[in-house]
Amino acid sequence: MQKEELREKIREEREREWIRDSLVLRDKRPEDTLKTLFDLCEFAQKLGRRTAK
Repeated sequence: MQKEELREKIREEREREWIRDSLVLRDKRPEDTLKTLFDLCEFAQKLGRRTAK
């Protein structure tokens, strides 16, 4: 698989994830949306620390 093809597949997957997340958060209150986003940030930070070891 060519590098550009792989990048395109990753872009498509990210867009699908963004759409899915947007639909999940669509009917939530702003407070719930912020809590979810903060939880995701904390998860990403923890994951980054674990993979850096």
